[in-house]
Amino acid sequence: MVKNWLIALLSFYLGYSLFFSLIVAPAIFKTAGVEIGGKIVENIFPYYFATSVSLLGISTILLIKTNLKKLAWFLLIATLMAFIQEFYILPKAVELKTTSPGEFKFFHKISVTLNVLEIIIAAIVLGTLLFTKDKEGKRKESE
Repeated sequence: MVKNWLIALLSFYLGYSLFFSLIVAPAIFKTAGVEIGGKIVENIFPYYFATSVSLLGISTILLIKTNLKKLAWFLLIATLMAFIQEFYILPKAVELKTTSPGEFKFFHKISVTLNVLEIIIAAIVLGTLLFTKDKEGKRKESE
């Protein structure tokens, strides 16, 4: 049962992260332009990162509960990256956007890199949950 919740949470996280990163954000910039699009995305990002922290954090706790501690460490790292994006990188980027475009681009690149890493980690953990088999050749149940 816990494993099913983990699979659902991580699947939802991956779906919404990829949808926002690959579809929504580019569409906003294409439709509204860089200046207005930036303001729209700037207002969405706090919710995006907070949802990431929540989903990844809950998944980490569930992994610990199921004794999959090695996987939990990876997901904890992804959770911390999302936390850093929410509470350090995003506010700093918003502050630098108008005062220092060069520094803003630097923080933006860090944020994009962290976001990609979080998605990769979540995908690896999800894949491990879905495809790992026990010694008898059956899929492992985490209960």
